[in-house]
Amino acid sequence: MPKSHLQCSEPRRITVSNSYFALLFTSIIFLVACGSEISQGDGEGISEGQAGSAFGDALSTNATLKDILRHPDILQRSERVAQFFQRANSDQLEDIRAEFMIAPLDQGDIEYALFASWWARFDPVGAYLFADSEVRMEQPRVITAVMRTWAQMDPAGLMSSDLFTDAASKMPSFRGAIADSVVSGWFASGKPGLADFVLTQSDPETQQMALKAWMRMKILRDGDRAALEWTQSLPYHADTKRHLLASGLAIVAHQNPQLCVEWLEIASDSGIDIGTFVPRIASAWGHHDPQAALVWVLDFPESAGRFRAIQRVATKWLRQDPQGMLAWINTQDDAFDQKTIGLLRYRALSQTVERNQYRVDWLDLLAESGKISIKNRRNITIMWILQRFYVADQSAAEAWIEANPFGMNDEALSRAHLLDSESRGKMEIALGRAVGS
Repeated sequence: MPKSHLQCSEPRRITVSNSYFALLFTSIIFLVACGSEISQGDGEGISEGQAGSAFGDALSTNATLKDILRHPDILQRSERVAQFFQRANSDQLEDIRAEFMIAPLDQGDIEYALFASWWARFDPVGAYLFADSEVRMEQPRVITAVMRTWAQMDPAGLMSSDLFTDAASKMPSFRGAIADSVVSGWFASGKPGLADFVLTQSDPETQQMALKAWMRMKILRDGDRAALEWTQSLPYHADTKRHLLASGLAIVAHQNPQLCVEWLEIASDSGIDIGTFVPRIASAWGHHDPQAALVWVLDFPESAGRFRAIQRVATKWLRQDPQGMLAWINTQDDAFDQKTIGLLRYRALSQTVERNQYRVDWLDLLAESGKISIKNRRNITIMWILQRFYVADQSAAEAWIEANPFGMNDEALSRAHLLDSESRGKMEIALGRAVGS
């Protein structure tokens, strides 16, 4: 058949699971979203007319592969590529490969991962070797797609091929991601040998990623509580069981933090070292409810783990709503130690300045800084704000310095104009003027 009119025929040699490609498509789109920044729009949605103009016309259900691969909208294009492979068969490989090689795609695009995953269902060695040698497919996302599919189809064959070792040696920084893909596919296959694969990984980071993937798949299949209980019933070394439990708690805390709190007590009563568990739980919990996570963390006695947990939750809350965090802090002056309050207030104020691109009420922020009871932290915070205030509005900053409402040391105030060049440059760009000239 002519390559330019390649369409899907009825499946002959292989059939493709609809749910498999739906899962693959969803997971790949998720990876793309996590690896890119989301622009801060003006709050107005894109109208139907604007969307049509910006992303091209809707793809016909009868579109050829050539037309699909040339469509400008990544969502439509990827969806149709996945649908195409649901109906394709292995006899079409050469024609399909020819279309992909002339398509206007970039290196490692998700369409290549879909292609490689489909190919790996009937010829994993060929799919791997092609992905490893073809420049536009030679990308971790494509290699891991092959590995996951291969492990799901024939994990023993993958291990006997030595290509897992080959991929890991060629891409050492992606060993963990490759192991994650193998574990995910192997677990889905239900075939024996997964535990031996995970436990015999000699590289610590790779084994950590493998354990995490194993735990994630267990949670998806069996549910939160059953998976956590499973970690303690295994006949493995205590460190392995602890790593599995820690990974599980970090995953479960996104949706069920109270179960994690319950299991933290169970683990502690069982003599398990929970030193790193609190920051893991707090970090995941803080994605969705940072206030509740922070309240929980603050009940713990002072320790390095508590400090890490506070920092992680604060970072997530500040990304979402620095003013909201500051307002909450102002209701907590007597609820916990002043050292922590001072640190959180400093972070909220500095994040407010940067998030608002230095267009803030400087006098209000300085007044907020004055609420910090620990003198050293208060002075550090005031000077951080004052040095930027001086760049944004020198005369107003000098008036504040003259009044000196908090009785700061004159020597410290004399450094208000000494903002470092990097920070000054950031301000100049944000304010759209060469304020330092």
